Amino acid sequence: MHKTRIRDVAEFLVPPAVVEEGEPIVLVMDCFLKRPERRVIFVVDAAEKFVGTIRLSDLVLHLWPYAAETEEVLTPEILNIVKTSTAGELASYSNFYLKLDSTLEEAVTLMHGNYLDALPVLDEDGKIIGEVNYYSILKAYIRKKVAEETL
Repeated sequence: MHKTRIRDVAEFLVPPAVVEEGEPIVLVMDCFLKRPERRVIFVVDAAEKFVGTIRLSDLVLHLWPYAAETEEVLTPEILNIVKTSTAGELASYSNFYLKLDSTLEEAVTLMHGNYLDALPVLDEDGKIIGEVNYYSILKAYIRKKVAEETL
């Protein structure tokens, strides 16, 4: 399994959630709320190249100082942050990504070692073509094991 390349299990890539770096955080919130199982959203520049990742925990921690002081759901402070902050301001800019020639072992090592739930898969131009997460890795592993047992 450790030599299996992303391109070999490309059918298990997850369609990624992507926002541009200038988009307001309200759009990021909307992406998370529409898909409660989603844990990351990838941020791209105007040329659609990957620039960073926003984890659900990043968003919660960004809003938490304002939410912790009140029982109100939407305070003026939170509304102001949601309207004026951008995805680019919240994104963690990192070099954590995969290419089609990356292995599943590399994916697991990067994700586990850096506390990531998912990684983008980039094409040669740095554009996101899919997402690898633990669920997609598990599906690829099961497929490989089933194929080996039926031989």
